[in-house]
Amino acid sequence: MTSSNLDKIHFSCRLIEYIRSLVDDVVSVDIGVAYVKRSGVELLKELLDKIESCRVVTSLSFNLTEPEALEALLNRRIRVKIYKEKNDFHPKVYIFKLRDGRAIVCVGSSNLSKGGLRDNVEANICFMGKPNVSPIKEVLEFFEDILWNSLASVDLTKELLEEYKRARYIPPKLATPKSLQVRIESILRNNVKCFISGERRYWLLITDRDNFEKCLEYGL
Repeated sequence: MTSSNLDKIHFSCRLIEYIRSLVDDVVSVDIGVAYVKRSGVELLKELLDKIESCRVVTSLSFNLTEPEALEALLNRRIRVKIYKEKNDFHPKVYIFKLRDGRAIVCVGSSNLSKGGLRDNVEANICFMGKPNVSPIKEVLEFFEDILWNSLASVDLTKELLEEYKRARYIPPKLATPKSLQVRIESILRNNVKCFISGERRYWLLITDRDNFEKCLEYGL
């Protein structure tokens, strides 16, 4: 690949700023990301209002994708597929087809969320040019062959969405009994030196926000 075959190469650590500069020139968008949040869909509202079509491939791994985000996409009649084969689905790919026939592909670290698109320090490289120019051609093929048309990618239906909602449901937080809280704090105080010393390796599962804060307080 030589950059002379490309019309433009752009680096972005705040991808939403670059996307907003393209709004009037884009006719369709393809997105492949590990997870989707409602905040990310909201940030793309102006773009989604203007384009002719959009496809999104994401996953439900680790319950990071928000059901509300999936609902928002479906309500816009956007085609969504869920990659269900493994828990290692980790791409961050954005493809913009332009009115003049060219394409822009962005590959980097940004998931479809407010953090990924705007707030976090991310790293994305974007290439503009004809669809048959490398690496644009390879990214387009990757989306079609590995993401969208993969046997592991299934259409997001209302039934699948409801199933995911039930699986992701987190019951309201129950208050930790005072006696148990005192015992947990005692265990943390008595063992924190052992955790920090490095004499042995421990895995500590934190299931309560207050206990997590206590771990930070004790230097874990």
